[in-house]
Amino acid sequence: MNKLFIAWISAMILVFGLLSPACSDNESDDENISDGDIDASAEDDAETSENLELAEQGTEDGDVDDDAMESSGDDEMETEKPEDSEESAGMKWPGCDDRLPTQKLTFLHINDLHSEYSTYAGDEYGSSVSRIVGYYKQVKTENPFTVFTNGGDDHEKGSIAEQLSEGYSTVEIVKAMKFDVRVIGNHDFAWGEKELLDYVDDPESIVLASNTEYVGENPSDFRAVKYAELQVGCARVGFFGMTSKPYNEKNQQYDGDFFPGGNFHTDYDYAAVAGAIVAEHRDSVDVLVMVSHLGFGDDKALAEQVPGIDVILGGHSHTIMYEPEIVNGTLIVQSGSDGIFAGRLDLEIDTVHGRIASHTYSLNMNLPTVMPLDDEFQQTLLEIMEKWAPDAFEPEGYLKNNHDYPSVGAITCKAVNYILDTDAALLDNDEIWEAWHEGGMSRQDMLDSFQVEKQPAGSSGFNSFYTAEIGGADLIRVRDEMGEDWSFAGPESIDEGAVYRLALQKHAAFNPQDYLPSGVSITQVEEGDEVWKILDGYARKRTEACLYVDADESLPDCAR
Repeated sequence: MNKLFIAWISAMILVFGLLSPACSDNESDDENISDGDIDASAEDDAETSENLELAEQGTEDGDVDDDAMESSGDDEMETEKPEDSEESAGMKWPGCDDRLPTQKLTFLHINDLHSEYSTYAGDEYGSSVSRIVGYYKQVKTENPFTVFTNGGDDHEKGSIAEQLSEGYSTVEIVKAMKFDVRVIGNHDFAWGEKELLDYVDDPESIVLASNTEYVGENPSDFRAVKYAELQVGCARVGFFGMTSKPYNEKNQQYDGDFFPGGNFHTDYDYAAVAGAIVAEHRDSVDVLVMVSHLGFGDDKALAEQVPGIDVILGGHSHTIMYEPEIVNGTLIVQSGSDGIFAGRLDLEIDTVHGRIASHTYSLNMNLPTVMPLDDEFQQTLLEIMEKWAPDAFEPEGYLKNNHDYPSVGAITCKAVNYILDTDAALLDNDEIWEAWHEGGMSRQDMLDSFQVEKQPAGSSGFNSFYTAEIGGADLIRVRDEMGEDWSFAGPESIDEGAVYRLALQKHAAFNPQDYLPSGVSITQVEEGDEVWKILDGYARKRTEACLYVDADESLPDCAR
């Protein structure tokens, strides 16, 4: 994790008054943090027309209900699903003016939100996602032929509401944002099959899953599609989208399904999947778009291998791109992560010859001075926060002093021993996301320092704690040999012949040979809890005892 870069970005956010924390995937080279807003500006009834249709979506996986008429008030439209296609209709864009030889087509694109939406009543600037919605509406006012897209990974890391709701606050917020097209990211599998099925069942959005199939008992339960087409004015636009490989408890990608033995199967031969879609659908559209959650490197490789893709709207690697990369005739863009930026890609479409005549691109930072707050969406977001995490920012404990990463690790180890009733605790300081500052400490603060990534999907976070048994001689080696990158708390005197209970994080508990000193063994490994939950329990106990979290001193004005 590039902590120096994260610290720099955090400083930028503080300078500009952005209140929600942001972190990017450990695996990415370009890690960006930011919060965005959209303005889904007035789509008049006059702006809508009967010419939008969603046709011939080559899929075997489920229906898409795309009535999505934000202003029209029409009833949701759903059609029967042929075996290999999807059709539905709505009126999101004006009709085609065939007197004009060109048409401007705009994509407003974000990716990797990672539940960075926490907000509270009285928040002066509002949530970053409320500004993203405001910005989208503003862009659509400028060009009614605007398509709102999302490159996946809406879940995990950011908001305590996601943890308390087991993903459902994110489901509600993403649907409320009313994307036109979005793709499933690897973190969107986090909370298991049922939550994923609910997440993709979105009447406002086409959800793409071109390399993932659902083999459950009722195929119609999975509402994502392999391919879709939209008529945006005079431009016929085809969409497909793909998801990256899953990650294990070491935060490393692996080949295999997200839920081994489950109902989802994902194909990682990206070139073969894309090639088949291009071969079948290229000639039926003016613009062919892949909404990708593969990462910038795989996007470039795919564009090189598979000609015929006009645009890749990317995600996963958190890459900040101020200009598109053009590979084999394909425009590739990506918008960082955490809602810090929103990318705007404007295409001039030659509607006579069905091709892109020119393009312009801008990457816009999500600042209150740049992106207007959508008050209506902010109110919706406040209601969702109140439903799932009404006390997200209320202090559970109090810190007497500021703490750097090693100090955070030492205090956390002490908390782990107390809550899990272990003799010793070992913590990887490289998995600490944020330092601590004196004053009140909320559950959101605790999560910000120890974010949750449920890897493998549907399991505990790779940063969570497990307990194990360890011999005294091995525990001495752990204490003495782990080095300054690890924090340790244990008994002052260790009996070499005794057996102790050790708490350690999931990646070390499952792979002791990769993290502990050579020859050290542990047994009886059992799941403990997520770090933020352990800290929450410890902070509450300290407050009840009228003590600081970090010092054995009484809190001021504390009535015992």
